[in-house]
Parts: sequence; structure tokens; C-alpha cells
Amino acid sequence: RAMFQFASRSEQGNDAKYLTNLLISLGSAERTLAGGLTFCKEKYLRPLQGLSSQWLDQADDGSREFRLATALAGIGAASGGVGPFRVFLEQVEFKGRHVAWSPGSTSAIWSNRSLNANLAAVFRRRQVEAFRDGIAGVPIRSTRWAPLADVVAFLREEIDDEKLAALLWALPALDWSAIEFRSHADFASPSVPVEFAIPRLLVGPQPLVPVGGYWQLGETNEPTTPDPEVFHLLASGRTAAISQTVERAARRLKSGGRIVVGYRNRQTAGKPLDVSSSINPERLLAAMLVPLSPHDLEVIANIVLYPPASKE
Repeated sequence: RAMFQFASRSEQGNDAKYLTNLLISLGSAERTLAGGLTFCKEKYLRPLQGLSSQWLDQADDGSREFRLATALAGIGAASGGVGPFRVFLEQVEFKGRHVAWSPGSTSAIWSNRSLNANLAAVFRRRQVEAFRDGIAGVPIRSTRWAPLADVVAFLREEIDDEKLAALLWALPALDWSAIEFRSHADFASPSVPVEFAIPRLLVGPQPLVPVGGYWQLGETNEPTTPDPEVFHLLASGRTAAISQTVERAARRLKSGGRIVVGYRNRQTAGKPLDVSSSINPERLLAAMLVPLSPHDLEVIANIVLYPPASKE
């Protein structure tokens, strides 16, 4: 039906809307097949794969959901045994550029839970697998970045979760090994919640160095040190999970010489930041999985950290 709607469309110059719907339909079919591997084996049905990179351009409807899904779906494999984003959706394995079913895969943890719960579970699983392989932090390097403004919209629940989840089942079927890296167009820097910004600097080692009174990503032997406990707290579901997460993240950053605003002088050095938040803790953890550009990470650092040259 989605293919017919695209073929019989009457609107001119609005192909993206119909192609997005077609992608969503393909993703729905893939999700159905992934839930019946015995049927797939009997009928010799393989995972959907090898879609052209042209889908990224021609099916892009300009929505936040499409940009977020592209950034997440583009998360690749890390050194060691941490696989690309797709292996956390369904029971598959990569053999070079070929994708095959892998019944019993322990990486596939996506279920019928909410989008928040699923993305948070993927983050935690990647964290576990990275720790197992001796990787510092959670590897989320992607061929695409999401604009910081879109992540903030996600935190504020201003996006269509159902559409984002549906696209996440389709876009991993693209041949990402043939897709060249591309940065997104510039977006205005939004007001970033500190409860996201502070722990986000600890998702992976961030080589923040002082340049002209600002923090920039450069070369240093002392990057930020990821602390798994920061995100364990966020996943705990406790009432004070967010404030405890921010507090521990601030202490970790301070131990590395990056001092969070409010932790500077002797009078405030030992006091909690006392952050109250209306953001769902599970959604906050889910947002940590979204890849950001180096520029946006620098924006975050300069929002929540004291300038490196400032004096007490």
C-alpha cells in the first residue's frame, strides 16, 4: 500500500513524505520478520539490507524524527565486540557487509516497551559490552550527528516517539559501510538542560582543552573520565535519580580539572548542585545515546563548565 501511494501520488515536489512512509512500512515488515525467525528460516528470508544511501537524501522529510533516527541508526561497530546499532534491535550479526540472522543474540534487547525504555536499554547494553571489551565509556560514533536542538526537543517530549521508533527499524537496513560521513547544517544552539549537559560530557572520553578562555576538543592526555556509576544512577528509577546523577557527574568532572558551575570556590565546593528536573529519568538516559557533533559537545562544555582561565 505504501508503494502504491508513492507510485500514484498526485503532489509534486513532495516525494519525501511518501518515501518516509514507505521506509516506515519496510521497517514494520522487518520488525515482524525479526519476531519469527523460524518462519524466516523455513522461507529462506534474510534480514532487509543493502538499501541505497539515496534513501537518506530523498526520504528526508526534514523532521526532527528523521534526523534523530539517522544519527542513531548510523552508530557503527566499535573496536572489540560492540556491534552497530542494528544488533541491539534484532537478532542479527554482520559478516563483512552481509547481515544474517543470529538466533539467541544477547545484544538484541529491543522489545515492546516504550521508546524511552528501549533506547535506555540499548545505552546500558552498549555500556556493558564496552566495559567487557575494555573500552572507556559508551561508543556512539555515527556517520551522522543529530543537532543539539533536536536532542533538546526529544528531552522536552516535543517529537513523535512512534515515528522515531518506526524509522529506527528501517534506516539500519541501509548499507552504512557505503555512506560517507556528513555533518548536519548549522542549527541555533538551544537552551540545554544542565541535567543532560553535565553527564553527557561523560558518555565517552572528551579531550577538552583550554583555548583562549574556552573549552575546545583537542589533543590531551587527560580527557574526561567516563564513570559508569553516573548512568547506573540514572537507570535506577529512584526519585532522586537525576539530582544524584548530576552530583556524581559534577564530582567526576571536577576531579579531572573541569569544574562545573557551582563547584568553584571554597564556599560551594562541597555543596550539592541540588538540580530539580521535570524530565523523565529514563528519557534522559535514552538521550545520552544520541551522537552529537564536536561543536555541540563544545557548546555543552562551555555552558556548564567554568572557563578554564577564570579565577576563584
